[in-house]
Amino acid sequence: MPTDTRETRMAHWEGAYEQIGKRLGTIGQRLTLVEGKLDGLRSDLDQRFERVEARFERLEHSLRMRFPWVMGLMLSLWALGLLRH
Repeated sequence: MPTDTRETRMAHWEGAYEQIGKRLGTIGQRLTLVEGKLDGLRSDLDQRFERVEARFERLEHSLRMRFPWVMGLMLSLWALGLLRH
């Protein structure tokens, strides 16, 4: 009888370990899927930030090109205002 109980316990533990192994395998697969999705999101965000950065660089270039003209116009208008008074 005691041997039968010991064998029953061992069988129970073996079944439990097998079930834990299956669950861990499933968790591993799900983590792999999550990693893949995160990598895709990271790639998408990198591309979007690159586009935004390029747009800001173009805007900065445009402002740098127009700044002297705007300053010249402002100074001219200011000088004309001084000459009137």
